Order: sequence, then C-alpha cells, then structure tokens
Amino acid sequence: QDVVTILKFFWPNQKVTEQNITPRMILFVDKIMHESKLCSDRMDWVPRPAGVKPSPKWVLKQIKKVAQRVRDKHPDIYNLCKSTVASNMISEYRDILYVGF
Repeated sequence: QDVVTILKFFWPNQKVTEQNITPRMILFVDKIMHESKLCSDRMDWVPRPAGVKPSPKWVLKQIKKVAQRVRDKHPDIYNLCKSTVASNMISEYRDILYVGF
C-alpha cells in the first residue's frame, strides 16, 4: 500500500495497484525517494529570489533562512524536485510497471 501511495504521488495519472508491486518496483521506489531527497536537500541551499537588487541585509537574511532550512532538515520534497524526478524516471517506471520483473 505504501509503495502504491508513493508511486501515485509522483505519477497520479498512472494506474498502479498492489498487484503491480514487485521487488524491482520496490527498489525503484527507493531510487526515486533517494533522488527526490537529494534534490530537495540541494534546494535548501538556494537563496530565494530578491525581486530587486539585493542589499547586504537581504543577503544576510537569506543566509539565515538557508541555515534554518538546513538545520530543520525538513522532510518535504520540493515540487520542482518531484517534477524533475517524475519526468526523468517515467520510462523506467513504465518499463517496470508494464513489463514487470
């Protein structure tokens, strides 16, 4: 059930059931979770856009926010990371889903 939930999170329009879950699919889910986490961890280090020419005060504020995100180690996956992983791995997902093994 958990594997199906994660797959539907990444590919909500794909039909997947518990009958589709194989050992290979479980390893694949581990791979997409790992890739998503790596991406999200990297995103924590990216300052947010200033909108105008940044001042030293704004830079210090961004550094503080980056440090806070890194300290918090938030469990969220950024939408950008979700979309990138889903796009990059859709072929492999379909191969496992429809071919199996």
